[in-house]
Amino acid sequence: MLVPNFTARFSNRMFKQPGSVARYLMPFVTVGWALGLQVAVSQFIPRTVDFPYAFFYLFAILATAWFGGYVPGVASVVVGMIALPLVAPPDFHLTSIDPSRLVFSLGFSVLISLVAQSQRKMRGVLEQADTLLDLTIAEPGLTNAELDDPVLMATAELAKVVDDLRLEVAQYAHIEDELRQSGERVDMALDAAGIGVWGVNLATGELKRSRRHDAIFGYDASDSCARLFDRVIPEDLAAVKRSFQNAVETRGACEFECRIRHPQDGIRWIWAKGKAVVDETGEARSFLGSSRDITAPKSAEEELNTRLARLNVEERTATHNALPQAYDDLSHTQQTGMRRDLQALGQMTEATPPPLRILSVDDDPVLTKCLCEALEADGHAVVTALGGQNGIDAFRKAEKSGQPFEVVITDLGMPNVDGREVASAIKADSPSTPVILLTGWGQDLAAEGDIPPHVDRVLNKPPRLWELRAALAHLAGRSVTTSVAAHEEGAVAAEQAS
Repeated sequence: MLVPNFTARFSNRMFKQPGSVARYLMPFVTVGWALGLQVAVSQFIPRTVDFPYAFFYLFAILATAWFGGYVPGVASVVVGMIALPLVAPPDFHLTSIDPSRLVFSLGFSVLISLVAQSQRKMRGVLEQADTLLDLTIAEPGLTNAELDDPVLMATAELAKVVDDLRLEVAQYAHIEDELRQSGERVDMALDAAGIGVWGVNLATGELKRSRRHDAIFGYDASDSCARLFDRVIPEDLAAVKRSFQNAVETRGACEFECRIRHPQDGIRWIWAKGKAVVDETGEARSFLGSSRDITAPKSAEEELNTRLARLNVEERTATHNALPQAYDDLSHTQQTGMRRDLQALGQMTEATPPPLRILSVDDDPVLTKCLCEALEADGHAVVTALGGQNGIDAFRKAEKSGQPFEVVITDLGMPNVDGREVASAIKADSPSTPVILLTGWGQDLAAEGDIPPHVDRVLNKPPRLWELRAALAHLAGRSVTTSVAAHEEGAVAAEQAS
């Protein structure tokens, strides 16, 4: 008799719900019990050992939800999973706030409370039926009508409880089916996008892979023990491992592109991205990620770069081939204009300067060459310099060698060192050396009185040959018998006659 009585008492206590005050105090009592048990156990277990303290709080939630009901059960989850981690010291082993674990604990609490309530209802119906049976045995004189009404009521309540349980089971089955379908849709979407999913256990190195990941890397059923970086080629392996290890150490994420050696397709480019998953202690225990084959876009990118490089070479070649033609056209135009000037002005022997040693400074190689050829045709010795600083250096070098220049012709607009600075440097080294400044704004400079102080003559660019000869003759010390006005009239007459 002791065993049945003990079982009955234990069963009654298991399904009996305490009063309101005791129910709402239960979350604090059970969580406090779990906290005390954790403190006691942590005194004997080193902190480096990953002991499952979370089970203490899970048991506290279970007890509170079973005996207290819905609200106390949820309260125990809030106290154990949110309040305690916020107030606990940093060095104390306590479950950290994890949204996924919090949602699971809330669902677990509600489910336990629902089961407990259903069991209490069913037990109440059974107890009522037992009472009626005892009453029938004790009072056999009761009529069938007196017995039928309580039995029918108990049967109806029992049927209602059974219907409620069936509805809950159907709801759980529906939720499970929706979760399964949702997982299948996610798998289909990832497969359609060509994205594989993988996860690696950082403690054991075990790799779990999706079918798409296996197809990307060329794994089959015999590669069950394959590691994450087995197929990465040696040239990319160090950088990939460094990115992965940094994400593990910082509990963060990593993203990289690398080449792998596919068993059938050879070298392939893949993209991978992953993130470390931490436990309640903040330690990284696993790593989840995704991968995708990017060989096609990589090949297209390389082909595009190759075509762009080839196009740049072709453009440079075309420009290089067109430059001599452009120079010939410009030279022909300038020489034609010079010949036209000579025809209009006649033989100006008195205005022709003697042979001079001339330095020509300009940043345009085509115009420099045209001017050099025209001056050399008049018997002058011409040295050219591309850019202002090169012109200054050439002048000073000639001074030191004992072969100074008698005239310097310089362009005004040049990068870094312009014509003004060239003229200033020439006059500083040799004040008697004449400087002729070529510019497209020659008339504007003269009209505005903005002629640089170190310049002896300003000519329009490109200069007319007779103007340049007259300037050189004048600066070389010979007089010019024909006036500039007469020259201009002759040039206009020659142009009209042509």
